[in-house]
Amino acid sequence: MLETKTIARPYTTAIFEIAKSKGQLEEWTKFINLFSDIVDNPSFKYVELGAMNGGFNLSNFLNDFIGEIYGVLSVEQKNFIRLIVENKRINTLRNVKILFDQLVRETKGVITAQVFTRFSLNDEEKQLIQKKLTTKFGKKCDLSIVTDSSVIGGVIIKIGDSVIDLSLEGRLKAFAKVMA
Repeated sequence: MLETKTIARPYTTAIFEIAKSKGQLEEWTKFINLFSDIVDNPSFKYVELGAMNGGFNLSNFLNDFIGEIYGVLSVEQKNFIRLIVENKRINTLRNVKILFDQLVRETKGVITAQVFTRFSLNDEEKQLIQKKLTTKFGKKCDLSIVTDSSVIGGVIIKIGDSVIDLSLEGRLKAFAKVMA
């Protein structure tokens, strides 16, 4: 089975292009965040079960429910809801939200780097990493620090689909590949 992030990518790209072409990135961000938050709510499973048992049309329900909170939905937003429901891709919405946010930030010239480290970093270390990444990628770089006890001796940096492994384990694996 394909990873949900892989499945989410074409949906995200399509809605991003629509939002960008219409100058509605902020509106779509709000919409996607709301849609994702609704389906991530544990109670939503009961709504899905009700729809599966023939109680109501899930697409219509979501259009009405999201419309009550968000306001008037565009034709494209209603179609997106329908497409996600009909293709049984509700489980991809968290990744659509993440990928859409990345595309919006990149459009604004900002990238986010997840920095995995065994121990928390001090401000000087954070600034050094941020400065190096900003120079390397040519865009303002925000850091999201994740403490991970499995990282040994260094850091692992993830930006979108790119990974920079500067951990001791990563360096040893790279060395082993060279020696093989």
